[in-house]
Parts: sequence; structure tokens; C-alpha cells
Amino acid sequence: MLASAACSTTHPAATPAPADARSEAGNVAAEVQETDQPAANPQLATRDRIICKKVAPTGTRVANRTCLTLAQWEAIQADAKAALEKVQREGRLKDAPPGT
Repeated sequence: MLASAACSTTHPAATPAPADARSEAGNVAAEVQETDQPAANPQLATRDRIICKKVAPTGTRVANRTCLTLAQWEAIQADAKAALEKVQREGRLKDAPPGT
């Protein structure tokens, strides 16, 4: 699902992605770059590692580069999974007219 690049670079601290970028978490055709930041606590270092992905939203081939921590990417993935399960459970989108 993800194509990873073996590039290790250091990036400035990431800012949270806007809500619309988070909703498109399932539309990932990504190139991943991980930072090489040492930390005293290895588990904390793993969760705070910054990962950059090139994400192409549905309907376009133009990818935008988004850099977030591993914890933020996992939260986006969990939100997308929960939304998908809700739609599957309820049978349709909340605001969609009946019959769609």
C-alpha cells in the first residue's frame, strides 16, 4: 500500500494536517521519508518520528507533501477506519438522500 523510500532526512516539526487532508487518508499513493532523530526513550522516539508522504487526493494525480508524526498518521488511519465501519454498519451516509 505504501511505497517507502530509503531516504532519511531531518525536517522541522510538523503541524497537524487540516481536516480535509485527514478525511482523504484512505487515498494514499505515498512516498515516505522518515527522519533520523535520536531520543532518550526509544518508544517515544518511534511515536514522535516525522514521516512525510506525498498524498494524491481522489480525482487528481497531483500529490501534496504532508509531514506528520507517526502518532498523527496512526490517528488519521484510525479515524478513516472508524468512518468506513460506520458507513458499512449504517448502510448509507448520514446526509445522503435515500436511495443513494
